[in-house]
Amino acid sequence: MTDANPYQSPERETFKSRVTPKPGLRKRWALIGFAVGAAAPATFGLYGMQQHYAYVSSLGPNEAACGMGALGPMAMIFVVGPFCGIIGALSGWIASGIDWWSAL
Repeated sequence: MTDANPYQSPERETFKSRVTPKPGLRKRWALIGFAVGAAAPATFGLYGMQQHYAYVSSLGPNEAACGMGALGPMAMIFVVGPFCGIIGALSGWIASGIDWWSAL
């Protein structure tokens, strides 16, 4: 049996002082950032559409409903969601490019 420390690496192995990221790592984190950034506004928009549909379905026959109540949720889904997703994608792309951050 040898007296080698099991927690110490063998001397013949050399370690890189810098971690090289995988080729698609930045794109993957940008996609994850987009999904995280766009999730909350899109969810609130879908909830607003569900509430508008519940209001429209509660009306009696031959009663009209204004469609302005659906514009806010549609704007959350189609305008605010992608805008927040772009901010999240930029955050993920920039954060994945920081060397000391990706070495953790």
